Amino acid sequence: MRFRKIALALFACMAVAAVAAGSAQAQWTIGTAGNALGASAHEKVEINKHPGTTLRLDSTVLGAPITLTAENVHCAAGVECTIDGENFGTNHSTGTLEFTNVTVDPSTCSVPNNKVVTEALEDEVIMDPSNAAGPVFDKFKPAGAGTTFATIELTGAECPFAGVVAPVKGTATGEAVKTNGSGGFEPVATGVLQTPQTLLFGETQQTTGGGALTLGKAAAVLSGAVDNTLAGTAHKGEAFGADE
Repeated sequence: MRFRKIALALFACMAVAAVAAGSAQAQWTIGTAGNALGASAHEKVEINKHPGTTLRLDSTVLGAPITLTAENVHCAAGVECTIDGENFGTNHSTGTLEFTNVTVDPSTCSVPNNKVVTEALEDEVIMDPSNAAGPVFDKFKPAGAGTTFATIELTGAECPFAGVVAPVKGTATGEAVKTNGSGGFEPVATGVLQTPQTLLFGETQQTTGGGALTLGKAAAVLSGAVDNTLAGTAHKGEAFGADE
């Protein structure tokens, strides 16, 4: 009986530790280590696709594969994208994104105006759930009580999916990275500040960060790399990142 009680106590401690690690959060830091973004502070951010990479959404429609590829992504017209300071452990970002010059495979399909505009989004800055001292992740989701990330409408006289209007729902998780000497990416550790701040999206990042997207009812994966640069008057172009 005593052994059973000890085992149960150890199990409870492990469960608490797992929850704590899975929910580890971070705060935005600008310029130098320790210079945390203050409560209620907002810093404007400029967003662009990382040079030399491809932004794409892969999924299926009516059981057939489909890929949407964007030439670029930026903050939507008339909307300010920001990183926001709140109470410690709840720093996040807000904004609406516009994916431009979007092409579709199969090529007989297209989207209206060749662009996809998301709903209002926000993100939660978190540590790697499997390594609280390791890489930093941004987990994007519809703002507030929203459930739709974006809506995809497919058109084209010869498009097999013409007339399909499908919501993208769920969360998209990006990992803070930097380029290495061979042109690839490597994770950025907690507390490392850089400009631009690059987020890498893909199936691995989705799984590690606990994100999941769907297009209609089918699983979807957002992949590619996005650069974020401070564009406000106070800290324009300064290095930034997330710290504990």
